[in-house]
Amino acid sequence: MGVNLCGGGGCPRSRRALALAERHDGSHESEDQKATWQTLWPLLKPSGIYVIEDVQSDIGISELLRMIPDSNVENMRHVKNRWDDVLVWTVKQ
Repeated sequence: MGVNLCGGGGCPRSRRALALAERHDGSHESEDQKATWQTLWPLLKPSGIYVIEDVQSDIGISELLRMIPDSNVENMRHVKNRWDDVLVWTVKQ
């Protein structure tokens, strides 16, 4: 679904926004997911879609929903009976 702007090595601040979609498939830790969003969100083009995969806890979901503007949750835990199958996503205005 997305284009990874920075690979696994982090994202340089000078990088220009290139993507219309960014799928975060990195660490499953809530603090890491929030830090990655804070780093990549400014680089996403307007109308771009940002998706965080594998959100593990209900607390993590709540924190991301408070932090990310106009965010949505797709809870797919029931599909494969996996507790981390939750996506949080938003479209940049």
